[in-house]
Amino acid sequence: MQNVTSTPATSLDGVVDPQHSTVRLGRHVSAGDLHPGDIVQQCDWSLHVCEVNISQAAVAIAVTEFGFPLHYAADERVQLAA
Repeated sequence: MQNVTSTPATSLDGVVDPQHSTVRLGRHVSAGDLHPGDIVQQCDWSLHVCEVNISQAAVAIAVTEFGFPLHYAADERVQLAA
């Protein structure tokens, strides 16, 4: 017999509503607008930004969860955790 667990439903706008068990997703910003202290949502990971290095075309961010930088195009949209 398998154990079945439920997961929260996600509304179209991503709003967390404890009464309706939905998940809130954060807003989207350009990678070039990230700052230390921001929390980036990458799939099901919440990544804590600790350093941002911006060049003309690219952004490298260091996060506390990984020992290597993540790279984005400077104008790429990333999702902040709510």
